[in-house]
Amino acid sequence: MKKILVSLGLILFISFTVSAQDDGGFKRLSLVERIKLAEDKIDSAFKLEPAKKAVTDSAITSFYIAMDAKRQAMMSGDNNQQQQPGDRMEAFKKLMDDRDAKLKTVLTDAQYKTWKEQIEPSLRGGGRGQGQNRFGGGRGGRWKNNS
Repeated sequence: MKKILVSLGLILFISFTVSAQDDGGFKRLSLVERIKLAEDKIDSAFKLEPAKKAVTDSAITSFYIAMDAKRQAMMSGDNNQQQQPGDRMEAFKKLMDDRDAKLKTVLTDAQYKTWKEQIEPSLRGGGRGQGQNRFGGGRGGRWKNNS
C-alpha cells in the first residue's frame, strides 16, 4: 500500500512540475490554423452559400498570407531601417481595408457589422481577445485598478 501511495505521489509531483514549465498557455497559431479559425467563425456565424463562402475564404486567406509575409519581412530586418512604425501600421491597415472591401461585397450590412464588432476582435491575440493577458484581465491583469 505504501508503495502505491509513494508512486502516486511521485507521479503527481512530476506532473505538477512538468505543467509548471508551461509557457502560460500562449502559443501563436500557425498561418493555416489562423485561416481555418477565421473561416470557421464566419461560416458558423453566417452559413453563407458556396459562392459567397468562396469569396470570404479567399479574402481571409489572402489577408493572412499577406500579413504573415509582412510580419516575416519585419522580423528578418528587410527594409527595417527605412520603414517607420507609422508606415508599417499603414501597410497593415491597407491589408485590412482590402480584406474588408472584399467581405463587404458578399456580406449584408448586418453581417458586416457582426464581423467588425464580434468576429474580427475575437481573432486578435491568439484567440484570447485583444488586450487580455493570461490572468483574464485586460492591460494590467489582476493588479488593474478598477476605480
